[in-house]
Amino acid sequence: MKSLRYNMQFHHQHLDLTCFRHAYAIGDIHGKLTQLKAALAKVQFDPMQDCLISVGDLIDRGPESAATLHFYQQQPWFYAVAGNHELMMSNALGVWWQAERSDLEQRYINLWTVKNGGEWALTQTEPALKQLQAIIEAMPSALTCQLANGNTIGISHAQPHGLDWHEMQTWQGDMRENPRWIWGRTRIKETNPEPVKNVDLTIHGHTMSEQPVRIANSLFIDTASSQQYQGPFTLFELNTLRAYHF
Repeated sequence: MKSLRYNMQFHHQHLDLTCFRHAYAIGDIHGKLTQLKAALAKVQFDPMQDCLISVGDLIDRGPESAATLHFYQQQPWFYAVAGNHELMMSNALGVWWQAERSDLEQRYINLWTVKNGGEWALTQTEPALKQLQAIIEAMPSALTCQLANGNTIGISHAQPHGLDWHEMQTWQGDMRENPRWIWGRTRIKETNPEPVKNVDLTIHGHTMSEQPVRIANSLFIDTASSQQYQGPFTLFELNTLRAYHF
């Protein structure tokens, strides 16, 4: 079981993936646990030899948000960074049980439950929501993954913080000020991109597309959010750099 802590804060984590046969990155899941399990079965995922890394947004839009978070927490081979939907959930639950709320605090709740697919939380009990809150607020914000082939892969939800991955590892700021690494959509639109230094490849979700999009050494794989959130998942194998679509 993963350790639990409260209050979403930025933190970076190094992952040594050299012991895994296959290491798959997956785009935004958005509560589609049944589809996720089917995709893993199609690549013959072996939990004893393989691992899965989510680029964030495990929740909302789909029918199985709570179950997806529990599945993530229970599997030692399942890693993830926090996405903007996890951040919206954390902000909302931070004021959820207050008897009185400011306009800003009420906007946190409305932004999540009214505008961005968090209405599923309205049917959850207080103990259940607090357990889920602990799960999301324990998620790292960025991962640096070391592979057996010597490559280094950086993972954050929306895009890198800048053109040096070391800046992503040491970011300092207020998560509620919408940092571009969790909300931004500028990198995927660049027409004359420069590579991100001190990393071989960075992988992100957040911006939906029909197919994976490569911008210099950044890859965007939120394909399941296309087709009104009914598109196929992209699983990108980090060792072979091969993409699978299910």
